[in-house]
Amino acid sequence: MISASITAIDICEITGFSRHKLRGLLRELPEFAGGTEKARVARKYTLSELLLITICCELEESFGLRRKVIGALTNDIKQCLSRTRNVHMEACLHIRLKPQVVTYLSDLPDIEAVAGLVVPLGRIYKKINAHIEQHSFSSLNQKRLLNIGSVEADAVVSSSALRSDR
Repeated sequence: MISASITAIDICEITGFSRHKLRGLLRELPEFAGGTEKARVARKYTLSELLLITICCELEESFGLRRKVIGALTNDIKQCLSRTRNVHMEACLHIRLKPQVVTYLSDLPDIEAVAGLVVPLGRIYKKINAHIEQHSFSSLNQKRLLNIGSVEADAVVSSSALRSDR
């Protein structure tokens, strides 16, 4: 449950990953691999980290990418999502592995004309939004930061929240 902060429990509820599977994936992501956590102290994640991890889980679960490949993509995905723009529910990430390129697209492209993976972001936004709406934040500012709005198809996300760090 999201209360004062986002923890691994929240990520597991959003992604459907077990804690063990999530820890295995995080060990392969450069941004999260080096952290040695204290015993019995849950790591806290930012909203931008939540989105990045959820996308990485989707890449493993739905697209079958190996964790090392996902780890190599995380910096490009993070940079792509951090650019200032309005993020639409119809948006997607276009990922090419050779050469490695991650591009944000406002609309789903004609799949037949695209080489590489196309990762729709709307479903990911909806999962995160639904989880946040089900659970209460200790601070209303946290709910406003994500700014996903309702789960309706025309909802828009402010990417400035996705760039915020701890």
